[in-house]
Amino acid sequence: MKLAIDVEEKGEVIRTISVDFNPTETFESVVRRSAGELEIPVEDLLGDLVADGKVVDPGQSVVEALCHGHRVRHRRACIDLRFETEHIEHQFPVNGTWGLVHRFGCDKFEVSGDACANLELREGSETGPALNEKMRIGQFTGCKTVWLVKPGPEPNG
Repeated sequence: MKLAIDVEEKGEVIRTISVDFNPTETFESVVRRSAGELEIPVEDLLGDLVADGKVVDPGQSVVEALCHGHRVRHRRACIDLRFETEHIEHQFPVNGTWGLVHRFGCDKFEVSGDACANLELREGSETGPALNEKMRIGQFTGCKTVWLVKPGPEPNG
């Protein structure tokens, strides 16, 4: 049997691969085999796979989850992550959390673990609203600008 995995960025399917699977195989197993071809980390793929409008449980068998066809979709959101004078655009799974963006930023900008723990994410600008790292990234159009910054003084205190 074959499973089609669509990768969606900015509301459009940018890539599709076809993967063979057996009826008892789980999504996690299929994704682990196909992540290299998609050039997307396994954890990112497992973070947002949608079939028939519902997020797929990675431990569920492919046959159980696919009631109407053999397609799943992986949705990604563009984040323009900025730190001091550097920036990088990266696609994150829409069901991923802002904590994923924080960790990615610290790794990419080579921020030490101690310093990273003292940084926070701000939306739009260095002084924009703080992003709760436990919240989902969600879907949006375009590329969202997010800053990795030192926290400012606490209000009222």
